[in-house]
Amino acid sequence: MTGLTQFRARPSKASGTPQLYQEFCDGAESVRAGLGLNDFAELGALFNYAYR
Repeated sequence: MTGLTQFRARPSKASGTPQLYQEFCDGAESVRAGLGLNDFAELGALFNYAYR
């Protein structure tokens, strides 16, 4: 849906790193801005709706 393919489908806290988390946040920000959403709450709501 978003084109973000570099992240695991089911990440775990054990496999995460600060750098990976930053990459995820940057990717989410890019999607949020590209869709014209106001904040990450709106992005989260959209993802929850899309992945039901």
